[in-house]
Amino acid sequence: GAEIDLLVEQDGKMWGVEFKWSSAPRMTPSMRNALGDLGLEGILVVHPGDKEWPIGDRVESVSLAGAVRRLGVGARKG
Repeated sequence: GAEIDLLVEQDGKMWGVEFKWSSAPRMTPSMRNALGDLGLEGILVVHPGDKEWPIGDRVESVSLAGAVRRLGVGARKG
């Protein structure tokens, strides 16, 4: 089944967030399952580094700051 660390809704779309200690995270079978089973727009894999790169279809490796920026966490609307 699908397993993901955090689900975030943004503009009616669901995003998965995974947290990894590795500075070079890779695509996992559970990420593939989560994309399909949960109907996710994509997955952001948060790692301790500061670089960002794609690691699979609709899956990107990002820093914590990058995840916050992409998901607009804390952004005020209005």
